[in-house]
Amino acid sequence: MPRGFNELADVQEFLLPPGNNVNAQGIDYNVMWRLFQESIQILNNDRDPLLRLLTFPVTQPVEQIRWPVIEGFEEASEYGVPKGVRVAPAAYTFGYNFRWFDIATRYTWQALLDMSPQQLLAINNSVLAADLDNQYFQVMKTVFNSANETATIYNQNVNVYKFWNADGTVPPPYKTLTHDGTHTHYLATNHPAGGAGPDSADIELIETHFRHHGISVQNGYRLVLLVNPQEGARIREFRRGTDSQPDATATAFPKYDFIPGPDYGGGIIMPEGQIMGGQTALQNIPGFVSVGVYGPFTIVEDDMVPAGYIASFATGGELAPGNPVGVREHDNPQGRGLQLLGGPDRDYPLKESYYVHGFGTGIRNRSGGVVMQVTTGASYTTPSAYV
Repeated sequence: MPRGFNELADVQEFLLPPGNNVNAQGIDYNVMWRLFQESIQILNNDRDPLLRLLTFPVTQPVEQIRWPVIEGFEEASEYGVPKGVRVAPAAYTFGYNFRWFDIATRYTWQALLDMSPQQLLAINNSVLAADLDNQYFQVMKTVFNSANETATIYNQNVNVYKFWNADGTVPPPYKTLTHDGTHTHYLATNHPAGGAGPDSADIELIETHFRHHGISVQNGYRLVLLVNPQEGARIREFRRGTDSQPDATATAFPKYDFIPGPDYGGGIIMPEGQIMGGQTALQNIPGFVSVGVYGPFTIVEDDMVPAGYIASFATGGELAPGNPVGVREHDNPQGRGLQLLGGPDRDYPLKESYYVHGFGTGIRNRSGGVVMQVTTGASYTTPSAYV
């Protein structure tokens, strides 16, 4: 049997029970085809909420960025000409990779005779879910994999950067803070052997790395901490005055209290039954488990984050230009988003059709994310899932 076909036996196994009002042989395949196209359009217009906070659309596959030069006023002389404000003489080229991803749906003519609309929709919906999963995976791979890449754009090799990763690039200064080419936002907890983690000092170190670049709530950013439920369970225990690192060779007393979200017993219950405090700092992300806040961070648990790792990012809002990960789609607007293409039989495209989506990723705001491995080692290692 050819691989990947939906056949009659599949249909008979899932036939609707007698009495259901759906007529499995009364399907207008052209109507179903249009319905699939409309569902894809909805998907393209309404990207996953977390992806919208993590990413921004790329309008150019290559960008030239110059760091601003910090200038200051000087005392004027009676005859002097003041110096002019300038930009940095050297420009950094930021690129974004690009790949095509595809999957096919195929049906035998006998299967189509008996398939119900619900069965066809279920297959289409599974493809839509797979496309979102792939987008999320590619964005997470960009976040967790610390190695820069190269992309061939207009027949030239262009760097595709990650967060600051000690690649020799010197980050721009912020106020009195300066950095060098060894600066990295890929951290390791370096806990003593046998020490549990993360502790509060680890999370506060992530906050410090953001603040060194002016990334803070006060400057208009929302900080999100993505954790696996394993690390989430540890963070939920953070309380001021209580050592968060139960190891004989180290202590870590939290600067903040972890405050659960409203769905997790958050807030302070007043005698009148009103809830005060704790809720205002938490901003839920639809579709994800926002369990609470620690200091400036909204804590989101998700199993796409490998156990033993923490990823934090700063967002300016949905698809804001300052978000960490750029998503590049095709130069031609007709090739953007998930596409549904008819197969060899143009009269009956539903029989064999192809879903294709071309996109790539890269990081422009290299200060906008910090990734940490919870380990006894002193250096960061990319998780195997995202190598």
